[in-house]
Amino acid sequence: MKNILSKIKLIDHLTTNLQITRQEFVDKLLFITEEENINIFSEIFGGFSSSPLEFKGQVTFDLFKIKRLKRFHQTGNNLAIASGTMIEKDGQLIIETEINGFPSLIIPYCILIVFFSIPSIAFLISEYKFDFFHFSIILIFAITMFFLLYRNVRGSVKRLKYELEREFFYLTKKK
Repeated sequence: MKNILSKIKLIDHLTTNLQITRQEFVDKLLFITEEENINIFSEIFGGFSSSPLEFKGQVTFDLFKIKRLKRFHQTGNNLAIASGTMIEKDGQLIIETEINGFPSLIIPYCILIVFFSIPSIAFLISEYKFDFFHFSIILIFAITMFFLLYRNVRGSVKRLKYELEREFFYLTKKK
């Protein structure tokens, strides 16, 4: 499944080499991360957070799982979750990050589209005369909903990758 999601760019990878110690990086990352378990229910009221921090998630000494903190005025492009490992080697910190834009919150949305489209198409086919106009409207609706979801998730992955790259570099310069 991850191979398919990688090919359609809903999962992306980022490798970052930084001139900083692991402990110093972890301390700085913890400073801008709100400690919270990321799950399907943490997104429901995520926009009402008044935290001044940039990310939410878990950060340990060698692992992290974070996502951009949702704000009230932002659109729904905060779907991607970054999880990664940190390895210190030859005076450099190597951060391997996987950015996953297909969280479990999207699965009910996909199921809703399928459960709306398939019965509607089945109803149109089961009628005595096949109405191509209504069939095409339902098909266009289903394709549009999947396309909008795909575009939103792919943009979320691309945006989080860019923001993490900038933020990781900024953390090395920040005192």
